[in-house]
Amino acid sequence: MIIPDMLNLLPELIILAGTLMLLLFAVFIKYEALRVVNTVSIAILFAALSATIITEPTKILLLFTQLVNDEFAHFSKIIILAITTLFAISNRDFVKKDGVDVPEYSVLILLSVLGMMVMVSSQTFLSLFMGLELQSLSLYVLTAIRRDDKKASEAGLKYFLLGSLATGIMLYGMTFIYGAVGSVSFAAIQVFLQGANPAPMGFYLGMAFIIAGIVFKISAVPFHMWTPDVYEGAPTTVVSFFASVPKVAAFCMITRLLAEPMLLAHDQWQYLIAALGVATMIVGVFGALNQKNIKRLLAYSSIMNMGYAMLGLLSHDFYGIESSLIYVTLYAVTVLCFFICLLIINRRGQEIQNITDLAGLFKVYPGIAFVMVFLLFSFAGVPPLAGFLGKLYVFEAVLHADMLPVAIIGVLVSVIAAAYYLYVVKVIVMDEPQEDGVLTLAAGGELKETGALLVTGVIIGGLTWFFIKPEFFLQLALAASKTFFTS
Repeated sequence: MIIPDMLNLLPELIILAGTLMLLLFAVFIKYEALRVVNTVSIAILFAALSATIITEPTKILLLFTQLVNDEFAHFSKIIILAITTLFAISNRDFVKKDGVDVPEYSVLILLSVLGMMVMVSSQTFLSLFMGLELQSLSLYVLTAIRRDDKKASEAGLKYFLLGSLATGIMLYGMTFIYGAVGSVSFAAIQVFLQGANPAPMGFYLGMAFIIAGIVFKISAVPFHMWTPDVYEGAPTTVVSFFASVPKVAAFCMITRLLAEPMLLAHDQWQYLIAALGVATMIVGVFGALNQKNIKRLLAYSSIMNMGYAMLGLLSHDFYGIESSLIYVTLYAVTVLCFFICLLIINRRGQEIQNITDLAGLFKVYPGIAFVMVFLLFSFAGVPPLAGFLGKLYVFEAVLHADMLPVAIIGVLVSVIAAAYYLYVVKVIVMDEPQEDGVLTLAAGGELKETGALLVTGVIIGGLTWFFIKPEFFLQLALAASKTFFTS
């Protein structure tokens, strides 16, 4: 039994072994050879991604019933590893400029990815909590990795304190579930809900606490307060990771919770998710309207987009889950590409802080400006771009759940959000470059962003492919979604 488990958990074992190897290697490595650590970490991620792709998904429980490698976990891990690999390839060009050129940086990225892989394949609250905390602790340290930066240290402290509070809330909910069911196994909870009519109030109270603790990870209201401060204070390279991969992992985790152990309690949590989704969209869109700092604007944009992704879960079928998976994946790769563009500009000149710092970008760097405008239009949901199709699928799922008012609110929020996205487009394309010369080539600046430009091309190509021929991606997401609705 151990050997088959190891084969099915090969991607996680590759990440674990590679991380331990890098951790030991980093103790003896010289500062000048840090680029080797980054290169090896990319190789580890690529090996884990390859192992995941070739591993056949199975519903057999692994590691003493703690984990499973079903279609949903298989799809989630491929997305997590693929986006992290793209991030790591582009990241090599910016670690020195961003002040995160330390060996533990790559190690922490790998540890957080390992935690995410455990999260999305968990079958008990025990393994889910272990994966969640492995990811969270790594991200806390990454936020404050620039120890001499006061903003980074403040952001790390806020993230840690609020994250610890969310963890406590979630654990409190798990105790209620254990008290009602007598087990932390997802299978046992399903059996309990089949026989309990109705379930005790303690179970639903625990479910509410668990949802509250988990939505913190996707920056949903009212647990969104940390997001703008962390985005603004953390290094841009770290934020580009925060804004993409952990969002996908956390969303896949909450999807598994709601669609597997708590599926039969759909009538109870549906309105809670609807309320959280609508509140998250509204707070995100209006919070972004008054922002001058580009990273804070992207933080509120992230909050709003997670609200959209939650709406797909309202539908009591696999089409709703499929729409949410597609939406959150599209958002993750789009925001990663946008941050890569910001990092390229930062490396060539001064760091971009405010939206007005992008003034005249189209005249100074037309190629980068074109990509950023393309991404902003996709964020805004301009047809027929990928962002428009993502929102369309989510709205279809909401209508299928007979929640027309929620769909109307979502459409109105999308219209309002277009205002600040188009404002950034106007600054990039129409405004004149500032006199202080932010958008100028740094003295002796090197333009060797090979990895970043390669990743940008891959993402733009993928987004273009999606709105030309979305069937390939839809079939993958649909197969993953059907995991919870087939025996």
